[in-house]
Amino acid sequence: MMLRDTEENFPNIVTKRSLRVFLSYMRPTPVRFFERIQMFFPRAIPLTTFLLILWGTPAIPQTIAPAPVPLQNRNLSLRIEELDVSMFPRVTMLVKLFDGALAVRDTAFKDIDLTENMIPQDAEMTCAVRSFAAVLVLDRSLSMSYYPNTNVPDPDSTRWNSAKSALHVFIDRILPIDRLALISFCRTVKTEQSWTSNTTLLHDVLEGITLDQGTAIWKAVNSAIDLLVPVSEKRAIVLLTDGEDNSSGTTTMDYVATRAASLGIRVYTVGLGQEVSRTLLGTLASRTGGKFYFSATGSDLTDIYNQISSDLADGCTVTYRSTNFCQDGTQRDIRITGFYGGDSAKADTSYIAPYNVPHVQLSFAEPAPISAGKDFLVPVLASDTIDASEPLSFRAVIRYPSSDLDFIGLSTERRVLEGIDVRVEDIAGLLTLSVQRGQVHRAGVVLCDLLFRANPRRVAAVIPLSWDSFNLERRCPFQIETTDAVLMLDGFCEPLLARRTDRFLRSNFPNPFHAFTVIPIDIPAATSGMYCEVRILDPLGNVVAQPFSGILTAGEHLLTWDGSGFPSGMYTIELTGDGHRERKQALLLR
Repeated sequence: MMLRDTEENFPNIVTKRSLRVFLSYMRPTPVRFFERIQMFFPRAIPLTTFLLILWGTPAIPQTIAPAPVPLQNRNLSLRIEELDVSMFPRVTMLVKLFDGALAVRDTAFKDIDLTENMIPQDAEMTCAVRSFAAVLVLDRSLSMSYYPNTNVPDPDSTRWNSAKSALHVFIDRILPIDRLALISFCRTVKTEQSWTSNTTLLHDVLEGITLDQGTAIWKAVNSAIDLLVPVSEKRAIVLLTDGEDNSSGTTTMDYVATRAASLGIRVYTVGLGQEVSRTLLGTLASRTGGKFYFSATGSDLTDIYNQISSDLADGCTVTYRSTNFCQDGTQRDIRITGFYGGDSAKADTSYIAPYNVPHVQLSFAEPAPISAGKDFLVPVLASDTIDASEPLSFRAVIRYPSSDLDFIGLSTERRVLEGIDVRVEDIAGLLTLSVQRGQVHRAGVVLCDLLFRANPRRVAAVIPLSWDSFNLERRCPFQIETTDAVLMLDGFCEPLLARRTDRFLRSNFPNPFHAFTVIPIDIPAATSGMYCEVRILDPLGNVVAQPFSGILTAGEHLLTWDGSGFPSGMYTIELTGDGHRERKQALLLR
């Protein structure tokens, strides 16, 4: 009853909230409290009333943490604030747990369930409660006590009191590990309170700020940056203003934005009323990684400061590797369920998987002209763009003319792709090639060497070696490309004209190609070796690469050109040496 009577005797400018704040914050210092009672309302409360209030009011600690809410009564919600699939199939998200409008800053939040397209995923979550240091920058120009968009004083100082109330709530939300500083500005800038975690002190200082003329926004932000330079915690500035700058002199928005961004300081800007420059405040926030908020009347300032408080809170990083690693461009729906203190909350989001349908290409390295009755090798080449997370396994059937060739088996003279398992079955001119656990990452990789013997014949012939069927054991979509070969067989009576020594360079494969292509070169047995240069010419005839320069011995050679760093176009492969010159066309498609 005494408190209510006292409030009713206050002048209009002293609100009931001011009294309650004043009474609660002054309890630890009775002498100062009595002096302030006499100063602010000497006739409102007699000394006996003061003593009764003091007698019935226990002392409170200097730093007050918000009273915990019983776990079972929490209003939990979960938000997914960031999602990154740039390292797909690895998916990373930033999630935050909220109790009402405020982010939960508690390491006890550590249990989640996660599904993608309703399939459980093995997810890991890392949460951290880090301290932050924030400077509250408050506009104390006289316009804060006017009616909106006028020069008429508001006897209730509605906007000014709304601003202070919002800051009071923000102060109440910090943890003992956090630190705040308070700067006010009109035509001058004043550090009202340097770094402290003492919420009682901050409340008291905030209530003591008075209004004056002028608006030095950028100078105040610059002073806040000065305070934050030596700070090691997560750093931020929270600026509230109701007008445009008119007192900062040479200090500009661009200057403070550049300085804050270079130091990694986020600036959150709050524009109050229609007279603020939304463009400048928005630019300052966006350039520093903060956010801009606009309040027309000040009635939503508390909600805005709660959002800023939650944004400063660290979220939890959730990471998982999608069990569906196909880069098929499909939508993936994610649901996260978080558990905290016996309660749970759910959040849904989705993403589009990258689209990159892989292709598999198989071909043969064509040998030099084959002499009848001789053994020869046909290398099987593979290229693909399959992700290494899924090894390449396939079965393919190769058709060859059994009347002209005898299949001897796989050559063991050289070791092929590391860790690969290749098996071949030969049934009446059909070779079934089985490959397991292969991981191919470049063009022209030799999967195996097929060893044949050419049957004796009288007349030279051109015989085919072809792919008959193909079965890729793979979950994800894919494209198949195969390239057949043509073998040149000599005859005893009618030899091949192709054995002339004026053709050394054969067509590259694959052609067209996307990155790598193989360049076969046959040096005839009649020569002990020859000096060769292999050059690549662009569509304008300029030399852009030289895959080889040196001596090539008699026999077949496979050179590889990496065109991944070149633009699409028709390139020329040129072989020169010992007065010899040959050219072939190669089409690069990016």
